[in-house]
Amino acid sequence: MAKTRRFEFSKGASNKFWEIRVDGSAHTVTYGRIGTPGQTKTKDMGSPAKARDAAEKLIASKVKKGYVETKATKKSATKKSATKKSATKKSAKVSSSAKLVRATSERYPKGAFISVWEDGKDLWIIGCDHADKPDDVSQRDMLDSDGFVQRLRFASPKDAKTAAAAIKKQKKPKSAKVPDWVEIVPSELEKLMKAKDVPTIARFEPAKSGPVTLTRTTTFDWVHPRPASQCGCGRELMPTYQVSGAIDRRLGKVRMYVSFCPGSLQTPYCEGTIEVLMQPEGAKSTDVIAYGLGTGRSASYYVVARSLLWNPIGSDFQYAVTTHFGEKGSPGTVRTKTFRKKKDADAYFKEHSPSKTVSPSKLGKWYRDLLAERAQFHRVPGAKPLTLKLKPSIPPAMISGSPYSRPAGLFDHYDPFGGQPNYTQSDWSRTFECPSCGKGMLFLFQTGSGAAWWAEQLNDGDAGSFQFFACPHCKSPDGRALFECH
Repeated sequence: MAKTRRFEFSKGASNKFWEIRVDGSAHTVTYGRIGTPGQTKTKDMGSPAKARDAAEKLIASKVKKGYVETKATKKSATKKSATKKSATKKSAKVSSSAKLVRATSERYPKGAFISVWEDGKDLWIIGCDHADKPDDVSQRDMLDSDGFVQRLRFASPKDAKTAAAAIKKQKKPKSAKVPDWVEIVPSELEKLMKAKDVPTIARFEPAKSGPVTLTRTTTFDWVHPRPASQCGCGRELMPTYQVSGAIDRRLGKVRMYVSFCPGSLQTPYCEGTIEVLMQPEGAKSTDVIAYGLGTGRSASYYVVARSLLWNPIGSDFQYAVTTHFGEKGSPGTVRTKTFRKKKDADAYFKEHSPSKTVSPSKLGKWYRDLLAERAQFHRVPGAKPLTLKLKPSIPPAMISGSPYSRPAGLFDHYDPFGGQPNYTQSDWSRTFECPSCGKGMLFLFQTGSGAAWWAEQLNDGDAGSFQFFACPHCKSPDGRALFECH
């Protein structure tokens, strides 16, 4: 009776198995992540002796790589040898109902293939830098290390078919045949297959008019005016990006404000801080509620605001409470205190809130002018204001030439807004939890070296990218920021 030998490799993020079984003149290899059925391949060597010799060489190769032999599971030991026909049948069982829309061997960035698949309401873009997949590596391993996956959901299967048809009609690049293993296999892409928070917003591209406005500026058109928080280095954060409009139906009509520490804008890899704030149009703010305003000659103001400050390098954050006070019309004084625990920040916020409050609109235009004046002190030399109207576009059909090539085209110029982020150091399946409710956050936009709205004067533009997120569940005013090097 043929014996199955099993080897396992667990190190770092790798946790995989490899099994081999010799049956007559053929050997069958099964491999994948531990805990999954894996994938099976059978090869006829022509004779039993050649099959045994080939198996021993493969085993020696695995041991050299660090694989350790373990006892084969009962399921593995009793498994019948697979033929090409049965392997095909097994593949059909675990594959999804996705249909191949188009494939190309266009450079990514130095070879291999990229393919687009249609599956109900979803379009999947799968790419990898290798056409041949080693036997001991799963599809997920390949994508994590040398590839990427984009899953885009539409309102209906009809909309997804329309997008697929637009992609299929494109003349460039020429279609190419892709390896069988690039088919969507639920067991290999389980996390994305089952994900509920799949981005449902279309990607956006610059236009003369559009439902969303992205502004790079040094002043904000606040829904609820609030003081700029201070970085740990003592400088006040500089207004940098404002996104306004119906970004996503789950968020409603909102404005997103992104402020940077001047140091992190002017010095590469400065570990300053970033503040990302979400303010719904017409909604009352519970995080900028404490306004105090005197009357007559002694008119003064006192503003208390709370937020999260993110470290641009890594994902560390601190809860912050900022107070801004002074005589009416004067710049006043800003102070920011940070906390590791939210409950401590909330207690401090409540303690420093004045007993009498007024709405933000009662502060008048003078407070907006005061904030604008303060922002001018932190202007980055040469960084001119820029306003772009953005319109939804069917992804990724709006790309001229090659819609599938990784460098510049799809990701740097057109992918920064909507869809999924183009991580440069994280796995494609990485998600971020909301600090308030713990649920997955929604990616909104990304800026980096190739984006049309990036200012060359802002550092790190040629070294990496920033991604910004918001929570569609609890509608927290605190967004998220992440920086990764290219």
